[in-house]
Amino acid sequence: MGSMYFYLQRLAQHSMRVEASGCRVG
Repeated sequence: MGSMYFYLQRLAQHSMRVEASGCRVG
């Protein structure tokens, strides 16, 4: 479970970074 949470957190951070960069990729 911890691993999944960590993975989700990382994914969310990446998504936020992508949005901030302006290169939103589905």
